[in-house]
Amino acid sequence: TRGPNRLGSLAGMHRGRILTFAVMTGVLASGYGAMFTVLDEFRDEYGIQAKWLGVIVGVGFISSFIAQVLLAPIADRGRARLMVVIGLALNVIGLIGMAFGEQLAVLLPSRFVMGIGVGMATPAIRRIVINSDPGRLGHNVGLLLAADVAGFAAGPAVSAVMVPIWGIRSPFLMIGALTLVSVPIVLRVRVAEATDRPSARFAFDLLRNRGMLSGVSMGAALFLMIGTFDALWAVVLDDLRASDAMANLGITAFAVPLIFLGSYGGRLAQRVGPFRLGPFGLALGAVYMFLYGHMPTGLAMFVLAIVHSLSDGLTVSRLNSADLPCT
Repeated sequence: TRGPNRLGSLAGMHRGRILTFAVMTGVLASGYGAMFTVLDEFRDEYGIQAKWLGVIVGVGFISSFIAQVLLAPIADRGRARLMVVIGLALNVIGLIGMAFGEQLAVLLPSRFVMGIGVGMATPAIRRIVINSDPGRLGHNVGLLLAADVAGFAAGPAVSAVMVPIWGIRSPFLMIGALTLVSVPIVLRVRVAEATDRPSARFAFDLLRNRGMLSGVSMGAALFLMIGTFDALWAVVLDDLRASDAMANLGITAFAVPLIFLGSYGGRLAQRVGPFRLGPFGLALGAVYMFLYGHMPTGLAMFVLAIVHSLSDGLTVSRLNSADLPCT
């Protein structure tokens, strides 16, 4: 009986580790969610022009891209946990800057630092989770997606509750505190670090693999839509005279189907192939993006967003499965 018991305890340990890092992924994402829902507040209270709001959003994606290209390979050289800890710390610094910055000169670098932190931590977390249980790759990356979306959804909910009472700074400070709490948790978790030294110095080296290049191309198309949606959602609803609750909770409602469908979408991608499911999901997403520009009311935007989220819940997680065998 000792053999099965040992296997069961190891499986439980792996699942506990995966859940720990899934929660951490959610905490990282919640800072983004909180920021997107106060963009109209930045415009109205700080006098920041609408065009600069898009820059604030975009610079974080750019810095995250830079970190994932230049710094993420360090996680493959036995430094995955260190990358997570440094990424969490940088995210806290960026959140504090977003909380106290009232001018573009403060908000832009703060958002840049947030992107660097997330770009360092997220690939390292995925590496730890994938290596913890390779046999359940599709399920586990789907779980990370669900946690990512759940954290993103929690940000607007936190903003909706806290901003009217304590002001714009409060959600950033609370999420920063939660991020700090995550640091000792990472330090206590046992992580099997790599003992070999990969020859690749930068993530660009992976683009020699045509399957990886295809996955990156789909991901770029997806995040083009995500960046556009996130930068304009609160602002457009404000212009359509929708309530603040609809702007804040609308993103949360958008995320709920992704939370519950994320792991299923990962298994679906593993079964039918991410490069079959992916283009179909992107084509649907393009249709939804076109329709958003023609919605006459905030309620119409909200209803379309729910349909969009159901579609993405079944298809978007295939982009986290780009390392699955191509079929």
